[in-house]
Amino acid sequence: MANELVTLQEAKLYCRVDSDEEDALILTLIHAASDAAIDIASDWTPGAEAPARLKLAVLAHVASAYDNRDSGVDSPDAARRLLFPLRKLDV
Repeated sequence: MANELVTLQEAKLYCRVDSDEEDALILTLIHAASDAAIDIASDWTPGAEAPARLKLAVLAHVASAYDNRDSGVDSPDAARRLLFPLRKLDV
């Protein structure tokens, strides 16, 4: 997917996953977290180098979704705080 902001390997390292059994799940989480981050970070241009805070927000969102996949927990506040400065505010 063109909008992946982190790689599978980066996400697995961040989530401390060693096996390949859940790669499909983690890739789905990466796609969803990347899409959500791009929606919020409207001041960042897709295709440009992603800022570290954008990548960290995606990793935090992936880890939260992975760790809490059975509990229905929403994206972490930390991810939102990292993304909000990247919003484009219309006045």
